[in-house]
Amino acid sequence: MSTAVPTKLYKPDDLLRMPDDGGERWLVGGELHEAPTESAELGMTVRNRFHSEMMINVGTILKNWVESQPEPQGKVYGGEAGVILPGDPPETVGVDVVYADAPLVEVQSDETTLLAGVPTLAVEITYPGEIRERADQKIESYLTAGVPTVWVVDPRWRTVAVFHPGREPESFNISQQLPADPQLPGLSVAVAELFE
Repeated sequence: MSTAVPTKLYKPDDLLRMPDDGGERWLVGGELHEAPTESAELGMTVRNRFHSEMMINVGTILKNWVESQPEPQGKVYGGEAGVILPGDPPETVGVDVVYADAPLVEVQSDETTLLAGVPTLAVEITYPGEIRERADQKIESYLTAGVPTVWVVDPRWRTVAVFHPGREPESFNISQQLPADPQLPGLSVAVAELFE
C-alpha cells in the first residue's frame, strides 16, 4: 500500500525567501505556482515594452487621481506589486497596478515588502501569449479575497473588463467611459485615455 506524500503548503514568508532568478511565482491556496520568464537564464525579469507602457499609463492616471483626493490619501503601486490576500491559507500574487486606500496603507508594517490586505483596485494588463487560465485564476483570487474592483486592460483590443464580486463583468471600449465607482470617488476615466 502506497501513501501519498502530502503537498507542502507555502506561506508568504516562504515566497520571500526564494531567489530572485527572473521566474514569476505566486501562491494560491498555499500552493506554489511558477512561470519562468523568457529571460530567467539572465537572472532578471524582462517585460514586454507595451505591457510596461500600459502599467505606466494606468499608474499615472491613478496617481494623479490619488493626489487630487483629500488627506489621508492611499497609494498606487505597480510593476507586479506583491500583495498578500487574506485567506486560509493566504494567497500571494503580483499585481500589475494596485490602489490601496489610506486605511490599508496605514496598517502596513516593515516586516514585509509586500502589501498585506485587500486593495481597493487591482489592475491586470493582458499580454500576448498569456495563459488565459492563469489570468482567470488571478481575477478569481482578487474577487474571492474581497477586492471591490478589478480592471483587466487589454492593449490589443483596447478594452477594459471591469469585475466586481458577485456581479457579471462589464466590458468597455475606447469610445466609452469607465463607470463611476463608489470605492474610487471622483475617478473618471475615458478608456481611450488608458491607451494614449
